[in-house]
Amino acid sequence: MSIKLLENEKLDFKIKFEDIPKPIRDFYFINIGDFLKSPHRYNINSTSQSIILETSNLIRNLSNNQLNPKFIIRHSGNLKMVKVDEFFKNIGIQNLSNHIKKNPLFEDIFFDIEGYSIKEVSNNFKIFKLLDDLVEQRNSIAHSWDIESNRYANDILLLHIIPFIKTICKCLLECTLLESYKFIYKLENDLINLGEASNILGNNILGFKNINIELKSNKYVFCKCGKNKEDLLFIEEIRVNNKTIDRINGNNNNVTIKFNKKIKKDYNFYFY
Repeated sequence: MSIKLLENEKLDFKIKFEDIPKPIRDFYFINIGDFLKSPHRYNINSTSQSIILETSNLIRNLSNNQLNPKFIIRHSGNLKMVKVDEFFKNIGIQNLSNHIKKNPLFEDIFFDIEGYSIKEVSNNFKIFKLLDDLVEQRNSIAHSWDIESNRYANDILLLHIIPFIKTICKCLLECTLLESYKFIYKLENDLINLGEASNILGNNILGFKNINIELKSNKYVFCKCGKNKEDLLFIEEIRVNNKTIDRINGNNNNVTIKFNKKIKKDYNFYFY
């Protein structure tokens, strides 16, 4: 069976159905049962018979079958943070809000908007109030004739709301990718090792005298930072012979790869 995650990151790997985390399997079966009971609630061009056959093939680990994302990425929409936490818990990611709060991207946007550090706040309701208020306003506008008085001003939308939502989305992506990579790594499932670097430039650039892989910039890689610590790093730039390029294909000399975080030479880097 194949699981395909996050189209832009090309995470498409083989796995046995029984190796999928139990919360995902349970959530998947609940939604399949809901579809069989009320198919009109799902935007799926499949019959009940075909879904039953597809599910049977998944359980028996027959080849060329995938989890149907419509039975995994399913929620009521317009989610406050409590419900976002609950949704991610259903797909096997615990304590999502804590992951977001620890992300430097979120720490920065919170400080820019609120004017003080997120570390000074212990209440999740206050930290994610902007998201919750946006959901409340959306519901108010959707069910009220008084639209204008319920809207945010344009400057608040541009300076606060949009950057805040974009940052949360990026944090969700990074959290999902990191948990996915940890899962794949645990299964020893075809991750490509970046190889041993010849040196480190500054504190976030790996240098290679020679490297023989295919890799592009603006991509996340998985990092094993010692025995019990993992992280997700973003490739900001790739250079070959001091010339910035979008990707490397095959054998190249004098390659440097710049990441968005500090690194050490004994770290191990993997990608898919």
